[in-house]
Amino acid sequence: MEEVKDDKTYKGFVDRLTLGITRGLENLPGVLDVGFVEKPPAEKRCLLSWEQVWRNFS
Repeated sequence: MEEVKDDKTYKGFVDRLTLGITRGLENLPGVLDVGFVEKPPAEKRCLLSWEQVWRNFS
């Protein structure tokens, strides 16, 4: 499966992923340089550890 990173397609995906919040923030007065930082996904063991810690506080 080939990963597609076409500007138009990728920007649309990011916009849907963030629910358009970056676009909305850019239109606010006084807000500068809004961007989306792409990071690698969290490791499964980190997620499981986080869930175990916070399960006790629910």
